[in-house]
Amino acid sequence: MDYLTASIISGVIYDGIKSGVTISSNFLKIKLRNWLIDDDTAIKLEEGISDLNITEEHSELAIEKKILAHEKLNEVIKKIQKTNTINQKNKYGDNIIANEKSTIKIKNK
Repeated sequence: MDYLTASIISGVIYDGIKSGVTISSNFLKIKLRNWLIDDDTAIKLEEGISDLNITEEHSELAIEKKILAHEKLNEVIKKIQKTNTINQKNKYGDNIIANEKSTIKIKNK
């Protein structure tokens, strides 16, 4: 498990809870949009996070510790890190961001 990833996700959860947002797969996909997370992974993240029973009383550090201690959630996060790739071509080519389930092609101008 990458501690940096757990820290980023705990920050997203903390900010969401403090703002009164329900931590849903949609919320996670929006907040983690730079990570290219497919729907199935976002749903698994949502399920793992709801298992943590996080409230607004938890600090960001407490949330991170709960994430690191949750085995199933760690497995989902590990898969996110291993499957994401970015193939960048020169400034006149296209950038392709992909994982095993989806691909995004970004046209350069």
